Amino acid sequence: MSRTPQGTAPGAHNVIGSEVQAYDADTAKTDVAQEYTATQNFNETALTSSSNAVAWATAANQVVSHATTENTTFSGPSEQVAGAFYSLKIVQHASGGPHTIAWNSVFKFAGGTAPTPSTGANDIDTYIFRSDGTNMLYQGSQLDLS
Repeated sequence: MSRTPQGTAPGAHNVIGSEVQAYDADTAKTDVAQEYTATQNFNETALTSSSNAVAWATAANQVVSHATTENTTFSGPSEQVAGAFYSLKIVQHASGGPHTIAWNSVFKFAGGTAPTPSTGANDIDTYIFRSDGTNMLYQGSQLDLS
């Protein structure tokens, strides 16, 4: 004797996984243009240095800051995504500076020369990069925001 689940018409078939999620106007979709009614942003995370080197894992850190406490070299960022833009803010230490900034070879600057960083206590420099998946291509900066 076959048994029909309660609430199901005789002869109807239940297919596992066939439920369709209801449309939700508040859910962003990845395959259509979006118009937002509130600010969208990435949380700024702080990068720290170890033996003068700064590591940058870009998958979880698209907008970052670094406060210099020593002469600093930015290592090649890991987990870059081609076409993604990344923002870096560097703040010169309030005392004991100025500290120099050096860049791994994956950072590409116009003419092969990075901008000269600010040297005053608490000076802020911001840099924007676009990744090609391997290199960080310099797009521009604002220097000496004090």
